[in-house]
Amino acid sequence: MAEFVLGIDTSNYTSSVAIVSRDGEIVFDGRKLLEVKEGTRGLRQQEAFFQHVNNLPDLIEEALKNIAPHSINLVSVSDRPRPIRDSYMPCFTAGVNIGRIIASFVGCDIKYFSHQEGHLKAARRFTTLDEREKYIGLHFSGGTTEALLVEDNKIEIVGGTKDISFGQLIDRIGVKLGFPFPSGKKVDDMAVKVCDDISSGHLSTDGFYMFSKTTVNSPYINLSGLETQVMRFIDDSMDSRDVEILCYVLMNEISDVIVRMIDLLKQEYKKDILLVGGVSSSRFIRNKFESAGIQGVHFGPPALCSDNAVGIALLGGRSL
Repeated sequence: MAEFVLGIDTSNYTSSVAIVSRDGEIVFDGRKLLEVKEGTRGLRQQEAFFQHVNNLPDLIEEALKNIAPHSINLVSVSDRPRPIRDSYMPCFTAGVNIGRIIASFVGCDIKYFSHQEGHLKAARRFTTLDEREKYIGLHFSGGTTEALLVEDNKIEIVGGTKDISFGQLIDRIGVKLGFPFPSGKKVDDMAVKVCDDISSGHLSTDGFYMFSKTTVNSPYINLSGLETQVMRFIDDSMDSRDVEILCYVLMNEISDVIVRMIDLLKQEYKKDILLVGGVSSSRFIRNKFESAGIQGVHFGPPALCSDNAVGIALLGGRSL
């Protein structure tokens, strides 16, 4: 009889359910973005919890169209943001409670992992790092910018931002420009369009405004200064026709900061780098790294960099 793992992840902005087989094949990958009111920059935890509770039944019903419930040998759930003591967000209890009900009904075990561990596993699964136990993970998402030293399944934070994350920076500026929250894809698409126009000769960078370079003297950085500059520029100087160019300049600066962070981390730890999290799915950032030919840097498939339950299911599958 086939053996499957049902994975559940309830982050602050996505309800996710996945099914993987014993050998790691992805049988089902379902997700539903949480709804955020126009003009706002996020959700309160009780709002996220309520939406997860409403989203999970439909996702699980769809997942179980692919397999028989009695073939589930394990339920695997994210129960906290990070694999550290006292890491907690109420929205994860929605997935935990549903997972416990399913495990009890099916009569199988349930295992718990952190959301961050799920990100690392999902992205690593389809890279040459999958069998390695030592690497540097860069977790760049809506609420997290952390450099993680991963050794033998232990995770140590060795860098990141001291204030806002890359995701928060992009989302705040996107909302300021009138984009819906989360704004990452819209900002990224506009930046890629300008990049394509430059490459094709339809646009010149002459006269592009620039912001002061973000200081990267260590793997720990601050991004609020860049946010202040961009917000001030939008309020005081920006022409409405230059929205696309602003997105390009912003993503170009973010890419440059990431490259400089990676240079420092590679010098200190001499390990390959894995980029995970929603920001890491950016086409603009990936194109920048590809054109620069930077060695020792790995990206997972874009679809498995954003929030998903595949990594959580794969982690559980290791115990079958």
